[in-house]
Amino acid sequence: MHHYILDIELNNGEYAITDGYLTDDYETVNTFNNSIKPEKIIFQNNYATIVYWNDGTKTVVKKSENDEFIPEVGFAMALVKKMYGNRSEILRWIENAEIKE
Repeated sequence: MHHYILDIELNNGEYAITDGYLTDDYETVNTFNNSIKPEKIIFQNNYATIVYWNDGTKTVVKKSENDEFIPEVGFAMALVKKMYGNRSEILRWIENAEIKE
């Protein structure tokens, strides 16, 4: 079984991404090319996050109606959408995650 890794660290406007999976012997294999960078980020009406990427594409994400608008979450979700196309795969990973207390 492979365990998937997605780690996004936001620090002073910079981000680092570890994206990949663990092999059966727990060796990390990175799969994401982190040369994709945001050229412009727009937070619109405390509702939507619009990211223009250096490859000429644009990603738009919107918060749910009852959620608080958090710019870092908006950017992180835009990055996830850019990497994977939608949230469904991420939601499956979250649904199957282990909860430790």
